[in-house]
Amino acid sequence: MLTLFKKQKVSKLFKVIETGDLATLAKRLQNIDSTVLNDQTDQQLSAIETAILAQQPKALVMLIEAGANIEQRSSTDEPYLLVALKQVQSLTLINALLQSGASTEYKAQDENTHLIAACFKHCSVTELMLHLSRFNEYGIDLNQEDSQGLNALSYALETQNKELLNFLIASGVQTPEQWPQSLPEELKQHVKRAVDDLRIRQMFLNQ
Repeated sequence: MLTLFKKQKVSKLFKVIETGDLATLAKRLQNIDSTVLNDQTDQQLSAIETAILAQQPKALVMLIEAGANIEQRSSTDEPYLLVALKQVQSLTLINALLQSGASTEYKAQDENTHLIAACFKHCSVTELMLHLSRFNEYGIDLNQEDSQGLNALSYALETQNKELLNFLIASGVQTPEQWPQSLPEELKQHVKRAVDDLRIRQMFLNQ
């Protein structure tokens, strides 16, 4: 009977997480063993993963503050930041994780944990700058290469989006001495001007 009562209690907690009823969630978290938040079975995801998939960033922060392990990996063996990147409301979710202290120190060349590559894979071009800016703010190296030897600039060149390229160059990404031959001449001249403009601004600032 006690086990059944506990299961019902946990079930109610997770339903509240999914619905985003923050007032009720706050009450239930006062009387819950924090280890329950990290339990993960074939039938039940962890509390953090549940909040991410339900796209409930405020509930996510409350769970972490209540003792949910932010560094535990998801049911798909991924860091929670990567799971968040795949969601529609990815920016608010990664904000919640980063502000709560989620680690960004993953294996640089592991394609399954490369945050920059994941950004380009899961975010639209219009969202990329916001995501990359936030990662850059929290110390993620935009020059970090993935298992294919590609970094943020490599992926940005494939999009041929001038605004995104301007942002990365202004953010201080390393630029190659020779631009790819496959790059359209007009775009090549654009990025060269952007690099030259940045150097000139830096020279004036250093005077």
